[in-house]
Amino acid sequence: MKTFRTLILLLCVLCCSQIMTQARDTDEALLVSHVEWSQNPSEILVTLHEGGLTVIDPATRLIIMEVLGELTGPIEDAALQPNGSRIGTTHRFTGLNIWDTDTGSLVYSDSDLVFAWQVAWSPDGQYLFASSIDEMVMRDAVGSPLFAIPGAPEDVPHVAFSPDGTRLLLSFSPKFEVWDVTSRQMLVRNLTPGLIQSIEWSADGTRFLAANIDNTREGRFYTIHIINPMTGESLRVYSGFSSQLTAALWNPDETQILATSVDGTAYLVDGESGSITPIFTTNVPLLSADWSPYGGQVAIGAPANSETMQSMDGSDANLADLPLQIVVPDPSLERLRSIAALCDAPLPLPDAAQADQLREFVAQVEALPVGSVPAACAADLIAVAEVIPQEQ
Repeated sequence: MKTFRTLILLLCVLCCSQIMTQARDTDEALLVSHVEWSQNPSEILVTLHEGGLTVIDPATRLIIMEVLGELTGPIEDAALQPNGSRIGTTHRFTGLNIWDTDTGSLVYSDSDLVFAWQVAWSPDGQYLFASSIDEMVMRDAVGSPLFAIPGAPEDVPHVAFSPDGTRLLLSFSPKFEVWDVTSRQMLVRNLTPGLIQSIEWSADGTRFLAANIDNTREGRFYTIHIINPMTGESLRVYSGFSSQLTAALWNPDETQILATSVDGTAYLVDGESGSITPIFTTNVPLLSADWSPYGGQVAIGAPANSETMQSMDGSDANLADLPLQIVVPDPSLERLRSIAALCDAPLPLPDAAQADQLREFVAQVEALPVGSVPAACAADLIAVAEVIPQEQ
């Protein structure tokens, strides 16, 4: 067993080393290890693989809080507590750390956690769970251990809480497990369709989305699967990606999927047709991205010194020196209507992509009384309306 664990550890280190080598070969750009766009308040968390975390105001593009890499050490994964109070970070060599979002101070540290890999908060912010190569422990918001997942896992899993917080999904290389958080019992274990690279629950908790590597007799394929967590059945497969995917995430209404890849491309996948559209490219691996709260924009973890960075419409996507790029992936009237429906925006929508109608719509959104729609929704409506291609 110890030999097998050692092999798993070496494989994980080798995989990470290959990605880091690719980054060094392309302009010495730093890898952004995690991006997360919170709703209330609307903030974006950005962490660097080599160390450092930053919280950014997406409206002003100003830095709200920053902790330098010399204090954080390298960061493999991170998670923002739902109320925005704390940030959990992990790395295979530095363990688990919890940071205060207001002050940037370290409030908890467990450097003895063996090969800490991923970290996740429960939706209510009461629980924090970090995966590791050995015993995995559920903690409270300040890091105190509550209970351990029984047994010694033979791999380091991806982790995700269900939307209602009652279940925990653990995705290992050959299998995945679903645990009941209350009873602390495993509900089911199923085989995975391949090597899963990321996981995300659906909003109703009946499915999960997985970026995947399918190794078949015909070759290696990079895919996205929608999986039934209780049966293991693959309900839908999206294929046609040219390189390994690092993440796949549904937009808020689950009609589109955002995917990032090691070749530096971000994709928009149509959930119904399966069409794949590149929306962003750079010359370093993209490890993380996230949707804005209402799905009008995406935040992509790409540092400012990746010189070939561009959105696919040819515009400059660089935001000064911030290691973050914000792109409107679907500038269309259909997307505008979907966003308005999500937040019940009390205003008429444009019936055509004409300049005067779009300008009037933006002015109406800006004039809405405070509190009539969430600020994050208004920001998404304006961002999409301002870049919709205008009819001649």
